[in-house]
Amino acid sequence: MRWLQQFVEREWPLLLPVALAFFGLPKLVVTLVMAQRITVVPQTVDDMRTLMASLPGWWTGMVTALLIVMLIAAVVGAMTLIGLATRSRSSVGEAILESLKRAPVAVAMIVLVGLLLFVLLIVAMTVAALAGGGQTSAVVLSFFGIIATVLIVPLLLPIVLRERLGLIGTLREGRHLYSGSVTRISGGLILFALGTWVVLVAVKVSAGSLILLAGRSLGQPELGDALEAVLESVTASIGWGGFYLLVASFYRQRAGLE
Repeated sequence: MRWLQQFVEREWPLLLPVALAFFGLPKLVVTLVMAQRITVVPQTVDDMRTLMASLPGWWTGMVTALLIVMLIAAVVGAMTLIGLATRSRSSVGEAILESLKRAPVAVAMIVLVGLLLFVLLIVAMTVAALAGGGQTSAVVLSFFGIIATVLIVPLLLPIVLRERLGLIGTLREGRHLYSGSVTRISGGLILFALGTWVVLVAVKVSAGSLILLAGRSLGQPELGDALEAVLESVTASIGWGGFYLLVASFYRQRAGLE
């Protein structure tokens, strides 16, 4: 972790713009677009169905396209940060270009991992239902499936970027590289994610509430909403940037780059 701290202290003027461009800006655009039509967050399944039925088809298609672009941008941004952290003397432009070249493999890998985990979840929930586990077991299994996806995919991104393997080769290399340290790495990533979530919630409750209050006091609630969205995008960018740099640090340790 000492290397990671020194790297961030030295390179943050390069790392922060990358995180803002690939994590923050797409999130901000999607948030502002959705705010034009969705003023109240649905609380139940029925509320979601009512909302989806009230939205025009073209708008739903546009938001879906934006979400796909946001996902691809996040993948490219993650690999760009990982590339800067794992390749010596690599410029931002070179790191972005290399990430764009490997993005199709990364997206295909995400789809493959998602499908594999989905199949495993279906099998596990079927077994739980036959054993009388009920809805509680399904919820628990789904939760751990999401956690597994969030952990597995980022840990494979450095391999996609550096090793230039196919999909199956990437999964095989990931199993070999991280064997024996899965618990430590998973625990570190989970603790970082939880700590970041707590900080983001605290920032949203404190600074976000002040921004909204200021906007309403000035008679410009839309301005307050927009500024709060900017604040959330910036803080989320910093959180995701730190997460992927931590992933790069774990990869450096396991690959013998330190």
